[in-house]
Amino acid sequence: MATKRSHKVPSHFFPKDHKASLEEFRDLCSQQVTTEHRCPMASAVTSNIPTYDLPSRFLTPESLNTLQDEWNLILLSGPGVFVVKKLYKDLGLIDRVNEIYTSLIASEKVGSSGRSGDYFSSAGLNSRIWNSLFIHCLADSEAFAQYYSNPWLAVRFYVQNHCAS
Repeated sequence: MATKRSHKVPSHFFPKDHKASLEEFRDLCSQQVTTEHRCPMASAVTSNIPTYDLPSRFLTPESLNTLQDEWNLILLSGPGVFVVKKLYKDLGLIDRVNEIYTSLIASEKVGSSGRSGDYFSSAGLNSRIWNSLFIHCLADSEAFAQYYSNPWLAVRFYVQNHCAS
């Protein structure tokens, strides 16, 4: 049986009748981030940027949810950036994934020679991989699974959390 949550996710769109306000922008940029009030799970805040040192204590379902909620708040209405230390224990995995993406970018460049740019910029100015998660998974499914199964970044799909099997 499917269940519905009463938690409402705030809209990420600005209302059409909302006028940009320099004062609101200043207020947003000048807010002080403190670990006690906005980022209680952060290990430190430096220059208004929260830093998280990820020990295993964040791996309980409750603490993981709280941590991810805090990160969401930081991105949604806080400084918009945070630092994470010890996100991956195996730094070789990071190197492996970087090599995969570097190779994919190089092959995209070879395959797109002579094409004009897209709506982001002129040809050759940026590197991007369309549908990168799918392409990464096809290129090296083992590295993909290891990289994206990181417990702190775990993606929880609606079907898994809200629908009965």
